[in-house]
Amino acid sequence: MWIDDDIFISSPERAIAALIAPYFARRCDPRAVVAVAEDAVSYTPFNAGVLAVRSAPAAATLLRRVYELGARQGLAWKRDWEQSAMALDYNSSAEARAAYCVVPPTVLQSLFRDYGLHPSQLWRPGHFAAHLTGLDETKRRHFARCAAELSSPPPAPPF
Repeated sequence: MWIDDDIFISSPERAIAALIAPYFARRCDPRAVVAVAEDAVSYTPFNAGVLAVRSAPAAATLLRRVYELGARQGLAWKRDWEQSAMALDYNSSAEARAAYCVVPPTVLQSLFRDYGLHPSQLWRPGHFAAHLTGLDETKRRHFARCAAELSSPPPAPPF
């Protein structure tokens, strides 16, 4: 597993294997070794905030290839470097794309922010994880409020 430091696991009782198994079984190439969420924005093919990686030699090969690609491109330690390197790899060929199982945006992570997204793309109670993206310095001050909201049980129905 790879989990960014701005991910909040909001439903830890949900097994990741159960969340992604239907996609590996029906939607993804049998050669897929990493599950990653389709990005809610259009400029990248996926968001690498949460990655589920199979324990397989092909996964080690993929991760090595992505790391080396990122190093050659000078991406290492820049913002979103691993996601950028993975996107370059993904877009390089059909063979490379086959290694990725891109699941719908809210399966592995849902974005938690207050701008730029349709409500269907945003975190809701019951989702596996909230990705606290787009929090600038001002918004980081609100992180405690976000964490408290994410940790609270959903409100009872009004009836």
